[in-house]
Amino acid sequence: MILLVGLAMAADTVMIRGNVKHNGSGPVVVEALLIEPNGPPLLVGSAAVPSGRGAFELEVPARVGSLRVRAAHDVDRDGIGPGDAQAVWPELLEVVGQPIEGLELHLEDSLKPVPGTPGNP
Repeated sequence: MILLVGLAMAADTVMIRGNVKHNGSGPVVVEALLIEPNGPPLLVGSAAVPSGRGAFELEVPARVGSLRVRAAHDVDRDGIGPGDAQAVWPELLEVVGQPIEGLELHLEDSLKPVPGTPGNP
């Protein structure tokens, strides 16, 4: 019975995997944001990359719809905002039940934040 419950739960989520490359130092957070047509994006998954460089893995609800994936270096650790370096996957990801792999997010501390993501008007 436990095995069946585990299999059912596994089918309810999807993994998004990729790598972060960061020219700065310190931890980077990777977020999966559900795009809401009439409101701000909702956070549906996040992962930390402690060294700021390397692999990440996000677990998100299966069939959740269109997601935007971003990485950010929250320098002051006060929440991601306009003063923080960010990188966003250039296309919306359509989550329909299959794993998504191969995302590459290149983060530079000198880059400006991306408008339209949380914390960035």
